[in-house]
Amino acid sequence: IEFFEEDAVKKIIKRLGGMEGRAVILIGGTPGAGLSYFTNVILNELGKRNRRADSLSAYNYYKDWTEMPRRKDGSIDFESPHSLDIALLASHVKELLKGNTVDIPQYDFTEGRRTDMTTSIRLEEGEVLILEAIYGLSDEFLAMVKGVPAVKVFVDADENIRLLRRI
Repeated sequence: IEFFEEDAVKKIIKRLGGMEGRAVILIGGTPGAGLSYFTNVILNELGKRNRRADSLSAYNYYKDWTEMPRRKDGSIDFESPHSLDIALLASHVKELLKGNTVDIPQYDFTEGRRTDMTTSIRLEEGEVLILEAIYGLSDEFLAMVKGVPAVKVFVDADENIRLLRRI
């Protein structure tokens, strides 16, 4: 863990310590800032502290490329929240927070669609759900976890680093 991450992770873990029942960490940030990496760092640190957690990447909820919004140049706008099946994602988050099992879709970026494969997850009482998306702190995502103990995290990186990660 890099120095700045270690401090942030300690603060997140401390905030979770006072929360009972199922809790959520919402991770949002700029594209290429390292959201998935940071999610994995938090998962590892929670595991070291015997706190069970699971992550849910909003990127598994992308729509088929044919249904996604386009930029002015005709390319797919993966960064638009309208690229996601928000209704399905919200439904799954709601069910997970009730303790129900959910079949998480798997997205195939080479085919531009969800596959028939899924991964089943379930949150036990006291577990943490880490919900990661560049717009993870938007009103749509905040509404998904209304009334549930939550920690909100914004991840950013220097513009040059973000650009290098996206190349």
